[in-house]
Amino acid sequence: MRQLITVLLLATSSTLLAGVYTCTSGISKRFIRVQYKNPDSLVPCLVVYEKEPEGTTETPWQAQGEAGYCERKAKYLAQNLTRYGWLCVTPIRSDPSPAPAFP
Repeated sequence: MRQLITVLLLATSSTLLAGVYTCTSGISKRFIRVQYKNPDSLVPCLVVYEKEPEGTTETPWQAQGEAGYCERKAKYLAQNLTRYGWLCVTPIRSDPSPAPAFP
């Protein structure tokens, strides 16, 4: 159920699509997203990192005034997971099917 809610939120929020990654390794999943305090502004923002099946959520980075910082850090985290063998994908705005984030 939680996955369905996450997918629905991601599909309906075009503001978040640029900074959303879903990473999988076996049965484990990681969700990385950029959360904005105000949807009309790129700052302030948080990078939210969710771990399944552990059920934990972390906010490793945040920015108050530097636009693009959270998006860079979210991408950095997804790239690091990919280096360790995780498959990270991000949705494409015009196509609801996920695409590899780092081919």
